Amino acid sequence: LSCMEDEAVRATGEDALSTKHSAAQKGYFHDPFTGFFIRRPSRKPPIINRGTYARAAAIEEVLEAFLAAGDQATRKQVISLGAGLDTTFFRLKEAGKAPYCYYEVDFPQVTARKTVVIAKQKVLYDMLGPEEFSIRIDQEKGEIHSPSYHLIGVDCRDISALDAALHSTGIDTTLPTILLSECVLIYMEPHQADEIIAWASRSFPRAMFLTYEQILPDDAFGKTMIANLRARGCRLPGIHAYPDLASQRKRYTDRGWSKAEAFDMNTIYTRYLDQKKVNSIQQLEFLDEYEEWQLLQAHYCVSMAIQDEGPGEKIFCEFGFGFQRDTLPCRFLPIIPLR
Repeated sequence: LSCMEDEAVRATGEDALSTKHSAAQKGYFHDPFTGFFIRRPSRKPPIINRGTYARAAAIEEVLEAFLAAGDQATRKQVISLGAGLDTTFFRLKEAGKAPYCYYEVDFPQVTARKTVVIAKQKVLYDMLGPEEFSIRIDQEKGEIHSPSYHLIGVDCRDISALDAALHSTGIDTTLPTILLSECVLIYMEPHQADEIIAWASRSFPRAMFLTYEQILPDDAFGKTMIANLRARGCRLPGIHAYPDLASQRKRYTDRGWSKAEAFDMNTIYTRYLDQKKVNSIQQLEFLDEYEEWQLLQAHYCVSMAIQDEGPGEKIFCEFGFGFQRDTLPCRFLPIIPLR
């Protein structure tokens, strides 16, 4: 990508924050932290608010199932690649559900801004760890390091720099790990995204790679979606390489992951999210663009790849999007057969 394209991609992080702030303000989910980072809040239409809820709920569902899985004494970690101005760490921390360690990686230009905000806001700073532990903030590098949270300013496409930066924190790559990528890989050239997926498979023997991104570029809606992003200076180099659910699954299994699954957001919204919550949020705003809503959701997917090798409890051994809260609250269940 060119420097101008990189800048346009960084701007999408601001968009994601703005949509989350709008949805949170409307009551779709609880997130009191977006307001600390947002520059220009704006109200979004109901279809955007609902789509933002679906995305946030899908990611939260998997993260919380992972954090509840297995022996609670087992240390777990999350690595958010291209985290932008995301507030998931603070939401989990407030709820008492944060992992042993949470890593966020993004361009130094993005992490520098995040570092300034966290350093200034006491409510955020206090969540970084108990006072007796050292919290290191380097505003020049745009980095924060604490016992439970690391903010790292690195271009994720530079695998050697990414790997070195993580290891410099003392990361334990043998811990159960989720690597999270929300609308990040798709902005990279396919070979760059593929290298990240392969590196993650080599580096983390007990892990899940969790991805949210666009699919279906070749129908009328997909072409319009791509044209709208191109008008803002953003290409989606990865969408033609991995245009559908089958190719999304294959990209992971071809690069070392044991199993993979992918679902479009219509399936997740209607089949896997808590339907009581879904019914509740649907009362918040009237949505009359139902066909457009279904088209929009069909063009986004969640992909999940796992491997669970080496000693220790097999946290990822049973896997699927849904999990049965009442009888097996800490197991993934294979609701849909793996391919």
